[in-house]
Amino acid sequence: MSHSKNTKKGRSQYVEVWNPRAKKFILQCSRCGYRGYSAEILNDEFQADLERRAISRELQKILRPLELDGQGFCASCGAIPSEDNSDP
Repeated sequence: MSHSKNTKKGRSQYVEVWNPRAKKFILQCSRCGYRGYSAEILNDEFQADLERRAISRELQKILRPLELDGQGFCASCGAIPSEDNSDP
């Protein structure tokens, strides 16, 4: 079975089977569940290692960059006011 038959939208056989260590660079918004990769994988220092360069290339194929705030929210969810902060 070819690699392309094992690849679904947002998933990769490389990440799931061959190199599960790549999962630590995948971020997820704690509010909406959107998944993306850490901007750390774009640094030149990260790209110096052959294995990390492969991780970077594969994650860029299947995901988009994602920045999370201190609460673990993406930019769109961080702009939504929290329901917990209601005035008495």
